[in-house]
Amino acid sequence: MNIRVGTDRDARAAAHLHAAGIGEGFLSSLGPRFLSGLYRSIARDERSLLYVGIDDHDRVVGMIAGTEDVHGLYHRFARREGIIAALTSAPRLLRRGRSVMETWRYGATNGTDLPAAELLSVAVAEGARRSGLGQQLFDVLLREFERRDVAPVKVVVGGRNDNMLRLCRRSGFADATTINVHGNAVSKVLVWSPPPR
Repeated sequence: MNIRVGTDRDARAAAHLHAAGIGEGFLSSLGPRFLSGLYRSIARDERSLLYVGIDDHDRVVGMIAGTEDVHGLYHRFARREGIIAALTSAPRLLRRGRSVMETWRYGATNGTDLPAAELLSVAVAEGARRSGLGQQLFDVLLREFERRDVAPVKVVVGGRNDNMLRLCRRSGFADATTINVHGNAVSKVLVWSPPPR
C-alpha cells in the first residue's frame, strides 16, 4: 500500500469509504454526495489534512482526515460548499435539524478543555482491512500534526466501536471523557499528544 496526500479528486472515493465504513454518526447519514463536498473542502483547506491509501491498481482503498480546528473547518465548508451540500442533501438535513445544529456548533465551546484539533475520520475498504493500512494512515496523520506543531489532538469514537478504540489507543490516544451526541449516543473522546523529545 502507498499513502499520499489526498486531493479534491479523491473526495468522492473518500466519501464512499466513509459511507461504507462508518455506519455511526450524523455525517454518515447525509450520504456520499454530501460527504464528497466535505472531503473536497478538507482536501482544499490549509488547516485540514486528507490522506489516502492506494492499492497496487491505483485505487483508493483507505482514507484518514483531520483538522487543526474542527469548528473553523465546518464554517469554511459552509462558505465554500454549503449551498450545493444543502441542495444535494436537503431532505436528510431537514429530517435531522437538531443534529445539523449540534454539528454546526460543535467545537465552538464545549465547556471542557478538549483540543480544537481533531482526527475526523478513518476508513479502509473491506478488502484492504487487516493489512495494517489503518495503522499506517494513523501514523502519517499524527506525524503531520506533530510536524505542524498541532497538539493535542482529539478523536470522538462511538462507545461500542471496539476496533476503532483499540486502534486509537495503540496509536497513543488516551481516554479523556465520555460525551453524548446526536440522539444521546454515547461516544468516547480520546486525546493524543506526541511523546516528549
